[in-house]
Amino acid sequence: MRLIVNSDSHLIKQCIRGNKKAQFDLYDRYKVKMFKVCLGYSTDREMAQDMLQEGFIRVFNNISSYKQKGSFDGWVRRVFVNSCLNYIRSNKVGTYVCLEKDDVIEPHLDHSVNAAIDSLDTSDFEMIISKLPLGYRTILNLFFVEGYTHEEIAQNLEISIGTSKSQLSKAKQKLKTNIKDYFDQESLLAYAK
Repeated sequence: MRLIVNSDSHLIKQCIRGNKKAQFDLYDRYKVKMFKVCLGYSTDREMAQDMLQEGFIRVFNNISSYKQKGSFDGWVRRVFVNSCLNYIRSNKVGTYVCLEKDDVIEPHLDHSVNAAIDSLDTSDFEMIISKLPLGYRTILNLFFVEGYTHEEIAQNLEISIGTSKSQLSKAKQKLKTNIKDYFDQESLLAYAK
């Protein structure tokens, strides 16, 4: 039996026509990737599931506005990020942000900090990030992962540009401290053995 996989453009056309099977196929194709996006803006899996539902509702309600400029994957991600930010604003929720190590390694950071970040395994890095205050995690995620400018962050979070810049600076400083504390603790544990 031959499996037929529809292209995004075919599914988009079918979704615009209201085809439920095409909507399900599109949902099935993007649900895992978009759930990860939602987890990055939620405090738990239940909230992420709510965000996932709201995001797909927005995708299907606005799919006819996709103009085939840029990737559909990028358009869907942008709809989801905006949907998550709307969810946070409307529910007055703090956020948990899922950053990758490569997202925070920067040329202008102290080389030892970048080397320390790079040496961490993913679970340790996620644990260090989770100790940042919620506002810092949100700013880090929007700036490093989503590539938002300070102007876009300010507009989306309804804060000033100065607050965005200040929060990012404080977040990076706190991240450095958390990494240093982590390695100090690891050194003590190794010495105690």
